[in-house]
Amino acid sequence: MTVVTVSPKFPVVTPRKSAKRRGWSPAESQVRQYQNRIAFILVQSMRKMRSFFEGIDTTITRDTDRM
Repeated sequence: MTVVTVSPKFPVVTPRKSAKRRGWSPAESQVRQYQNRIAFILVQSMRKMRSFFEGIDTTITRDTDRM
């Protein structure tokens, strides 16, 4: 298990081995706080994400008294 270090000025340093295994590049992820946890969110360009949800069902069943 690798350890993530937080420096005194609070940047989070991910070990190179872990970042390589996940395919991360520098400045490619954001850190967000969720309840009492910290989550790494991978940020990619819209061009790369274009077919990410391909085949997902986008139909929404609406109530009969709407629209």
